[in-house]
Amino acid sequence: MGTVGTLIPQPSLQGRRPFVSRREVVNAILYVLRSGCPWRMLPHEFPKRQTVYYNFRWREREGVWDRILQTLRMRMRTRQGR
Repeated sequence: MGTVGTLIPQPSLQGRRPFVSRREVVNAILYVLRSGCPWRMLPHEFPKRQTVYYNFRWREREGVWDRILQTLRMRMRTRQGR
């Protein structure tokens, strides 16, 4: 059971360097999920919505969000003594 930061895959070292911060992409994804706004209504201070949505779907297909949820769930259960 790793930290949540280690569960999000690192960018590949092959090909061109990413020009968008992974942290900003995750912040944008969390904004959409918390606020419930459509992807098209993503504020302009975040990266382009196509980039954010692509990263969200890619991580969803890879099961990253499920692993993060499982890790956080297990941490909470441990803290509660269960």
